[in-house]
Amino acid sequence: MFLTIKNIREIIRILMESTVEEIEVNTWSKSIRVVRNLRDAPQIIADNQPIAQESKLKKIVQNFLDYLKQKCKKSKKIRSMHAGIIHLAPSQNSPDDKLIPLQVGEQIKKGQALAAVKTSKLMLTINSRIDGKIIEIRFKEGQKVRLAQILFIIDPN
Repeated sequence: MFLTIKNIREIIRILMESTVEEIEVNTWSKSIRVVRNLRDAPQIIADNQPIAQESKLKKIVQNFLDYLKQKCKKSKKIRSMHAGIIHLAPSQNSPDDKLIPLQVGEQIKKGQALAAVKTSKLMLTINSRIDGKIIEIRFKEGQKVRLAQILFIIDPN
């Protein structure tokens, strides 16, 4: 999700029209939090510091957007090549007696099995095309996935 001034204004509007006291949006390592102070106007908090001026807010949002664009250009998506039920591959760090599934932040190597998709007739392995670190896993174990659904986002080394 990309944050723009328009998106932040919409978040503030939703906050003011509801009974919710706080809304936080997190993307990778950046976050923005809008908190309703019952006596005052809502506060926007970035890097744990309240922001009062809209010009300062625009600069912070622009920096945040630049960071996200850079991260998106750099990261690679791994998609499902078939529809079916998906299962995570075990981690390379798993001991022999226990299978620990892959996790966000784990380093992977090109050709490493990441998951398997079970179709009506076959079990198909999804392998990594690059070396890198898993930034995001976009499915849950045993979930049905669609053809071309994004499964992993990888930060290449």
